[in-house]
Amino acid sequence: MTTMTLTSQAHAGYPLEYNVMIYSGTGQNLCLDADGSHGLYAGDPVKLWPCSSGDSYEAWDLHDDLTISPHSNSDLCLDASDPTGTLAVGAAVQIWYCNGGSNQQWGGALGNAVNWYNGAVSNGTFLYLDANASSPVQAGTPVEVWTLNHGSNQGWAWAPRS
Repeated sequence: MTTMTLTSQAHAGYPLEYNVMIYSGTGQNLCLDADGSHGLYAGDPVKLWPCSSGDSYEAWDLHDDLTISPHSNSDLCLDASDPTGTLAVGAAVQIWYCNGGSNQQWGGALGNAVNWYNGAVSNGTFLYLDANASSPVQAGTPVEVWTLNHGSNQGWAWAPRS
């Protein structure tokens, strides 16, 4: 198991893992999906969607600078939305232009089970990649950041696309 630590460098890294699918730990065959129903653009929300190796919006690259980018566009990054300048519990996860911000850095242990935490800190606490579990987790469930709760909605795994 490899552990990644946070750094503050801008998106200049090379992919550690290339063209992977990121699976939700909920056991429902749901994957991290950029809502690219109209193409892939900055500001697109990230949600869970049934895993399909043919879905290009479920293809991701994991970079050595701790960013996660859509495989089809390395200029965009997985981003914890921070419109007010203060990242908070429940902030949406979206696709945004890579800018080296801590809200685009995802630390954690790479291996079979991952709890990715965001480099931005809210009230002294790391926030974790989280499938919103306020209602049943299903296709279309939005992805956000939340305090660690050890739930399956915060467990993630990755594997190469087949």
